[in-house]
Amino acid sequence: MRFHALRLLFNYLLIVTFVDGAADPMFMFINEPKRLSYTYQLQPSYSVGSKWPLYPRKKAELEYAYPPHGCEPLKNVDLLDKVVLFERGECSFVDKVIHAEEAGAYFAIITDSARGGDEVVDMITDNTNRRADIPAAYLSGASGRRLRDFLLYGGQNGGYVLVTIPLNHTNTLLRDVPSKPPWELW
Repeated sequence: MRFHALRLLFNYLLIVTFVDGAADPMFMFINEPKRLSYTYQLQPSYSVGSKWPLYPRKKAELEYAYPPHGCEPLKNVDLLDKVVLFERGECSFVDKVIHAEEAGAYFAIITDSARGGDEVVDMITDNTNRRADIPAAYLSGASGRRLRDFLLYGGQNGGYVLVTIPLNHTNTLLRDVPSKPPWELW
């Protein structure tokens, strides 16, 4: 009887968390380079950016933002239809994502590579009633650090990263789903 009551309480808490909590996590897959080819968990933010598309953008180029915190207009040469990786801090999430949108980016991802932790952050708005018209998500610092390092130092002129985002595993066999990175906790 006691077990049954605990199970009912757990199910209730699970339902309340699902309905009242933050957005469900999403995933992206790195197609290239092979050494980073894993499935990465993202925490989307609908208060900072727009709704995510139903179908994935395949082999989109990921580029590191310049300046990295994105608190001023971006100086990257070409961000049209790319995914931009920002560093957390120094200004609001909304500022970063709006600067990505103004530069022509398709998605914005924010990370805390300086800390390099496994935690994800629920990005919130800055109370200015602004919201970007591109999707935005948060990536753990541990994965963000590896992506940043590869983008900056991975090749002669930095690395080249292609991603499929958002990744949908609904109709995929479990054996065909790439694993999460070994440096992230489950």
